[in-house]
Amino acid sequence: MRVKSERLLNIATAAVTICALVLGGQRIYAMTQHADDAVASEDREPQWREFASGGHRMGPQEAAVTIVEFADFQCPYCRRAARDLRDLRQRYPKDIALVFRHYPLSGHAQATPAARAAECAGRQGRFEEFHDTLYAQPDSLGHKTWVRFALESGVADSAKYSRCLTDGSVQGTVDRDRAAGDRLGVEGTPTFLVNDRRIDGYISPRAFERQVQHAIEEARGQKHTWFGF
Repeated sequence: MRVKSERLLNIATAAVTICALVLGGQRIYAMTQHADDAVASEDREPQWREFASGGHRMGPQEAAVTIVEFADFQCPYCRRAARDLRDLRQRYPKDIALVFRHYPLSGHAQATPAARAAECAGRQGRFEEFHDTLYAQPDSLGHKTWVRFALESGVADSAKYSRCLTDGSVQGTVDRDRAAGDRLGVEGTPTFLVNDRRIDGYISPRAFERQVQHAIEEARGQKHTWFGF
């Protein structure tokens, strides 16, 4: 009887643990729902230009659509989104600009150091290249030096770059991006604004392109019926 009781106790304990893990993971997986299940909010963000005024802009100033992305360099779904956004920008070079804003998650040990390292590359005009290099080498985070990443990204002055890594103002820039995300109500990464429409989580390239096409047409003043995805 004692053995049977212990087995029942172990089963009950395991069940409670699993439930706790599932509930705790909901917040994370909510931001990683795939593809056509994630949609742009029907609510508009009236202050979207404010969120687009900070961060690093990649693309033309006169773009019809500005995509603001709050992202984490250690986030696997941000990495997939980076690939998709690069492809979109290549297909719509005059119509799309991307504004990258840092939102390092506390559970990712390399996310904040990577954000600071990217900012230092940005001070030498190589933010986009550094951004692409980090996402292309996720397994190197924490193993390769930031200076090595910088050299691979075309940063010219490695001594200046090394000094930048210890500059406290760099963390201030990352903190301002994080605070902007908090004002927007960001709960996880990636989170996007496509002009004034919000997308929480990674969605498929096809779904994202449709959101962008709608935003382009809307920005150009064309009539369009919103079906959603």
